[in-house]
Amino acid sequence: MSALFSPLSLRGVTLRNRVVVSPMCQYSAAEGRASPWHMIHLGSLALSGAGMLCTEATAVEPDGRISPADLGLWDDATEAALHPVLAAIRTHAKIAVTMQLAHAGRKASTQVPWQGGQQLPVSHGGWPTQAPSALPQRPGEASPRPLDAAGLARVREAFADAARRADRLGIDGLEVHAAHGYLLHQFLSPIANQRTDEYGGSLANRMRFPLEVFDAVRAAFPADKPVGIRVSATDWVEHGWDVRTLIYPDRPALSAWARSVLDRTGAQAVAMSPELVAELADKESAELIAVVGMPPPPRLAELPADSRLLAVVFDRPSTPGNVGTLIRSADAFGASAVIITGHAADPFDPKAVRASTGSLFALPVIGLDGPAPVLDWVSESRAAGLPVQLVGTDEHGTAEVFEHDLTGPSVLLIGNETGGLSAGWRAAADVMVRIPITGAASSLNAATAATVVLYEAVRQRR
Repeated sequence: MSALFSPLSLRGVTLRNRVVVSPMCQYSAAEGRASPWHMIHLGSLALSGAGMLCTEATAVEPDGRISPADLGLWDDATEAALHPVLAAIRTHAKIAVTMQLAHAGRKASTQVPWQGGQQLPVSHGGWPTQAPSALPQRPGEASPRPLDAAGLARVREAFADAARRADRLGIDGLEVHAAHGYLLHQFLSPIANQRTDEYGGSLANRMRFPLEVFDAVRAAFPADKPVGIRVSATDWVEHGWDVRTLIYPDRPALSAWARSVLDRTGAQAVAMSPELVAELADKESAELIAVVGMPPPPRLAELPADSRLLAVVFDRPSTPGNVGTLIRSADAFGASAVIITGHAADPFDPKAVRASTGSLFALPVIGLDGPAPVLDWVSESRAAGLPVQLVGTDEHGTAEVFEHDLTGPSVLLIGNETGGLSAGWRAAADVMVRIPITGAASSLNAATAATVVLYEAVRQRR
């Protein structure tokens, strides 16, 4: 017997063969409730002889539907509508029935495909969408609402509640949908996820919410039934999510030196594609890349509150290389921390990590949504007797940088590479300083400007 037609056990569920009917959106539900079409569609597929049948993407809450016609499982009515469909399948077919649980995120509230698939405004039967960040799926679409702590908890529980309902319906297994650009994929992808809290930035942070959802579903569903997760192979966009950061194909054998290092350290050996190794290491001949555990993100309150305070704010940087270069300069000149504010390039982007030449792991780097947390921290420091000054930088500043006193506790404000400091930071700055430029160039690269100001601060403090 070929492997394709041999049985396969997944926890306590045994498939009679390995042919699986994949989930296929039907856009034929009413308010999330299964219709007679689902009885015909799923019933016919249940008689196909396949070993497993997976229902279409099933929304865990109304706002998680791709379109108003999506199937759902979020209340007693949507659960009851599926009951006769599953009962008919159990009566007439011996097939494992699984369900794909989904939330569309910023791809929700759209017209059905055969009517264009465009986003539906609220005035035409749509609803506000939700996502990791306020970034629309396509230009011209309404921006989604970033999920706050309460929203994350609600979505997580919606997945768990749907899992419990699926079990009551007799579903044999679940697949958590984290692919195709929908909500959980949006968290995984640095293209859609530009958060600066514990759910954004590094790969580990971007994986955090999808894994929390998976754990909630796994805990809510019987242990003897399988739960899987679907992820996309690639974003097809540079710097996007790529599954090979989790699962890596084989590569040529390691040299004796590399193998001896692995044997001595006892580290787990994970094979990667040579192309990925070269990109991460920025070196074609690299054999080993050390992946280290990161400590919890530093907090402003942990910075030293003394007269030697010298922190750098980089406002909305767009280039990873500049982020890494600035971090390297800040470390070289003994700065207390680098604070990155607003929607910004990821400091853990491989280009930023390489440009920092290791300083990223030696200096506190704090990511914040905007000026407000920094200004609150500065106000608290001043109230405690520490006279922190906010020093903005601009080619049109009112004072020459070498004429301004930088010997006291200071926070240096460096603007975006193209737009400079935001209006909020300009208004908050106690002074704007300029770097004298005598050549043809009208301004300096942001990281270079930070280096100059850092040097001047250290020079004055000697």
